[in-house]
Amino acid sequence: MSAVSKMKERKRVLEIQAEHYKRSRLDVYSQWKKGQITKEGYEARKEELTEKEEESKRELESPEQKLAETAFATEALEEKQRW
Repeated sequence: MSAVSKMKERKRVLEIQAEHYKRSRLDVYSQWKKGQITKEGYEARKEELTEKEEESKRELESPEQKLAETAFATEALEEKQRW
């Protein structure tokens, strides 16, 4: 698997994780509104899931940046090879 493919795969995994945490946070809210969990339980779980979602989003920035840099370097190299 090439470096670009690995970066794309990592990006995809991080996007899925971030979405999972977001949905889980909504599920926890729904549980609280239905009286299935306490307000304190909801707030604690919400905070935990929000932190995990933000962490995934921060990590997501790194593969996107690396992917953009790799694409730029590849284009520059191909351009050089044409001359």
